[in-house]
Amino acid sequence: MKNKTALLKVSNITKSFPIPSSFFSAKKQTFQALDDISFELFEGECLGLVGESGCGKSTLAKVLVHLEEATSGKIVFKETDITHIEKNKLKSVRAEIQMIFQDPFSSLNPRQSIAKTIQEGLDIHAIGTKAWRKEHVRNLLQKVGLESDLVSKFPHQFSGGQRQRIAIARAIATSPKLIICDECVSALDVSIQAQILALLKDLQIENNLSYLFISHNIAVVQYMCDRILVMSAGRILEILPSANLQENAKHPYTKELLKAVLSPEFKQENDTLKKESVDKELRNTNGIIDTGEMLASNETITTGKTTNIASVKDKEIALNISGETAGSLKENAGLQEKKTENEKKEQAYTMTNSFACPFYPRCPQALAICETHVPDGKNFQLGHGMQTVFCHLYD
Repeated sequence: MKNKTALLKVSNITKSFPIPSSFFSAKKQTFQALDDISFELFEGECLGLVGESGCGKSTLAKVLVHLEEATSGKIVFKETDITHIEKNKLKSVRAEIQMIFQDPFSSLNPRQSIAKTIQEGLDIHAIGTKAWRKEHVRNLLQKVGLESDLVSKFPHQFSGGQRQRIAIARAIATSPKLIICDECVSALDVSIQAQILALLKDLQIENNLSYLFISHNIAVVQYMCDRILVMSAGRILEILPSANLQENAKHPYTKELLKAVLSPEFKQENDTLKKESVDKELRNTNGIIDTGEMLASNETITTGKTTNIASVKDKEIALNISGETAGSLKENAGLQEKKTENEKKEQAYTMTNSFACPFYPRCPQALAICETHVPDGKNFQLGHGMQTVFCHLYD
C-alpha cells in the first residue's frame, strides 16, 4: 500500500509440531503447520487471512502473539524484532497486540464479572488510576453497544453476540495498534455477524486500528478487508486486493474458494428441489406415486423449468471438494471404496508435506512441476494495488 507504514512484517515463518511415534521409531517425524509465511500488514489496514479449516490460520495467530513459538523466521512489530523477545519485554508488546477469539463464551472467565474481565488488562499494564479504569470500562461497554450498568453481571447472563461485544471491549481496552480477529463471527447468527462486523469497522476508523482478520468464509473477508491472504496447508498461495476479487483471483485454490460461496440462484434451486421431493413422498402415502419412481425419475418440475437432480448433486460435490479432501468425505460418510490416486497423494501430503504446492493433489489444473518445485511469487500490478500469486501456471 502506497504511503503506508508497515506495522507488522512477517518473514519466512515456519512452525513444526512433533508427530507422536512409538518408542522403537528410528526417525522422529514432524508436521509443518506453517511453511515459509511472509507478508506485511500496514497501519490502519484490515488484512484478511482466508483458507479452509485446518490450514494453519489460528496457528499463525498464536505464533504472532507468542502463544506458540515460531520454529524459524522473523516477526517485526513497529520496527522491533519480537520473534524471540524476552518475557519482560513481551508484556509491553501484548498491550499493543490484542486478540478476539472464535468462541466468546470460552474466551471469557465465567468466575469474573464483566468489569473485572475488561479491567484486567488495564490492571496488568498499570494504565491509569483505579477510578479512571472503572470509568473507562463503563465507556468501553457503551462504545461496543452495551449498557454501562451491566458491569456487575457475569458471562452466562449474556447472549453470544453480547459476549463477543464484551470480548471486543476487552481487546480495545489497552488501546492496541493491532487486533487479531480469529474467526470472531463464525459462531454467531448471521444477523448478529453483520452487527459485529459493522462494529469492528466503526472501531477501526475511530481508533485507527489495524486488523488481521481470520476466517474460512471468503465472502466475510472480502466485505471486511483491504487485502486478502489465501492460505492452504500452511502456505500462502495468493495475496490480492479485496476489490473485484472474483475477476482478479488467479490461483486455482482461490477460485475454488469463491465457487464455494453459494449463490442465491443455487439456494433457490436447491430449496425447490427439497420441497418437490417432500411433496412426492407425501403423495406416495396416498398411493398416488411410488417412491422408487421419484428416485428413478431424477427430475423435479419447478416453476416453468426442469431441474436435474444429478446436476444439483454435482454442485454439492464440487462445493465439498473445495472445502475438504475427497478422502475425508468418503471416510466421514462411512464408504469403503478404493482410494483414487489423488486421495493417496493427499494422504501422503497430510503426513509428510511432500508436495511443493499444497493444492497439487486437488488442483484441476495441476502440472507435473507442481509436485516437485515450489512456485515463486509472481507480481501483477492492479489499478488498486499489487497482487502476488504463487503458481506455476503463471511462470
